[in-house]
Parts: sequence; structure tokens; C-alpha cells
Amino acid sequence: MILTLTNDYHHTKTTVRATPGQKFSRRKTTTIRRRLCKNRKCTCGDSLGRSGQQPIHPIALKLFPVAQDLYSWMPVEAQTDLTLPE
Repeated sequence: MILTLTNDYHHTKTTVRATPGQKFSRRKTTTIRRRLCKNRKCTCGDSLGRSGQQPIHPIALKLFPVAQDLYSWMPVEAQTDLTLPE
């Protein structure tokens, strides 16, 4: 499934292929961040570089950090419980 992420501060957006339950690798997370925000020291968004309202669709995926690792994100179905996995 294709997911669109945006950064309103820099007016950038990127698309990512995501599978529910499959954790994003650190490399993929870094690539997404660079596409949305080129400046490493910028604090415009979260660890993925997202800021502002994200596009939402009935079949959209939501992202949340896995445990305490800010560079590890896992897509889940929008209708599922968004509690962090153990």
C-alpha cells in the first residue's frame, strides 16, 4: 500500500510503500526524513520529518514509533488499536 507523508513547514511530500505490521528499517526511516527535510539540525517535524496535517483516507495507514526507538516506525491499519507493541 502506498502512503503519502507531508511536511507543511518545508512544503514537501513523499510517498512510501508500507505493509501493515512490517517495521520500517532505520535506513528507510532516514531516507523518508531526508526527502521531507534536508536539514539535519531542523526541528520542523517528528523523527520521520512529518509536520502538519497528514493525508487521511479510509484505508490509510498510521505510523507510530515502536517502543522507545524513534527511528523505528511500524505501519498499522487505521482501524486497529494504536497501542505500542511489546
